[in-house]
Amino acid sequence: TDVSLGRIPAPVMLGKQIGERIKAARKARGLTLMQLAERIEPATSHQHLSRLEKGDRGLDVEWIERIGKALEIDPIELLTG
Repeated sequence: TDVSLGRIPAPVMLGKQIGERIKAARKARGLTLMQLAERIEPATSHQHLSRLEKGDRGLDVEWIERIGKALEIDPIELLTG
């Protein structure tokens, strides 16, 4: 069954929340999208990272781990706030 919150499916809501946390962590470290994108291994484009932050692209565990490492934070912080 698809669990949803209102009309927005739960996975989409979670993706947006994680994206907001990524953006907040990036800005707290004074990084631009391009700078963070270059720190992610392997590097990604700043456009792709922007889509992840907006929740327009799905985030799997691998992406959360890669972004957490690039931000030098525990990936759990991106999941739980």
